[in-house]
Amino acid sequence: MKILKNFLVVFMLGAVLAPSAFADEEIDRLKSEMQSMRDTVTQLQQTIAQMQTVIERHEAASPAAVSAAPAPGPGGDVADLRSEVEDLKGDIARFLKISGYYDFEWLMDDKEASPNEFKQHHLSFFFDKRIEDWHFFTELEFEYAFDFAGSGGGVTGGGEAKVETTWLEYNHNDLFNIRGGKLLMPQYWTTNHYPSQTVSTSRPLIVKNVIPFDTTGVSVYGTKYFRNEWGGSYNLFVGNGEAADRSKDDANEDKVWGGKLTAHMPFFDRFDVAGSTYIGSNASSKSEWMWGVETQINIKDFELLAELAHNNNEGQFGYYVQPSYRFLPKWTTFYRLDTRDDNNKIDDPDDALRHIVGLRYQPLTAISLKGELYQDTPDDRTRERANGFISSVVIFF
Repeated sequence: MKILKNFLVVFMLGAVLAPSAFADEEIDRLKSEMQSMRDTVTQLQQTIAQMQTVIERHEAASPAAVSAAPAPGPGGDVADLRSEVEDLKGDIARFLKISGYYDFEWLMDDKEASPNEFKQHHLSFFFDKRIEDWHFFTELEFEYAFDFAGSGGGVTGGGEAKVETTWLEYNHNDLFNIRGGKLLMPQYWTTNHYPSQTVSTSRPLIVKNVIPFDTTGVSVYGTKYFRNEWGGSYNLFVGNGEAADRSKDDANEDKVWGGKLTAHMPFFDRFDVAGSTYIGSNASSKSEWMWGVETQINIKDFELLAELAHNNNEGQFGYYVQPSYRFLPKWTTFYRLDTRDDNNKIDDPDDALRHIVGLRYQPLTAISLKGELYQDTPDDRTRERANGFISSVVIFF
């Protein structure tokens, strides 16, 4: 580990102190080295995470056994190994990490007066910085090729530019962390909605409809595992309610609050079951209460995701069930049963039963090619049923 740490520090210093004027060949070489450096950092971070998991399990197994056990190799005992891991994490954390993703889509369906279309959907940048126990993160998102020109009443253009999420947190330990800023809701698909993470291009109908997407406020969260490998996680928050600009102000004196409790059970590779809630008042000072349950199960290359949510705001209800299977190292297939219902109001175009089946191909870890067929059956029988195809290419950088 010390050799890797010294190599990483020397490598990064060399890149920073190099002369600024190079021939094209030298620039290409430096770009290649920078990419190699990013890959090295990613591998080191993965190694650190794996080592920490091994250490924690080793310590949890039996404190007496740890103290009596022989040293685990050239790195010394567990305490020395943990110290070495922390030193390496500190060296990596001194650098601001910039990453992000880009996705491009093509959609077609059999509706009348609905043309096939390309979409330049997202271009997002992540800025990530750690300073000892403090962690800052923000995502800047440009949606649909953001473009505005002119002034006053002559502004033209389209698209959207926004801060998707931004926060500063203090990491005390695994059990207690506090975060403040523009926060995404803790439900599974909300926190894992990025196209570089999901197997599908489309998102479930309940996201941003039944389940609120974000708030501006403060949250505390943590995780605890026990010696029998059972564990639990919590995430509690309080923030501004629904408003035209909830990152700036609230619409009334009431605040929204809620959270998510997750049970980690020692079955299969992963077996998580969670419950969540969101309570407060909307912009019209009308009470709003959302509750939901979800699960994530992993058995080798098989994964099952499922969520169900109900919101008393106009009786919104929905759920999805999504099994997926990685049948080859680079290929994953999935199916999703997806539904949303707005208190049986047939005038809501989002109310539908949707079946989706699709494939994701990852020629490289950072590249995803997706294609999915879907069938929509609207609640309103006067609306036409739709069959369609959605595809996308995604790169995480």
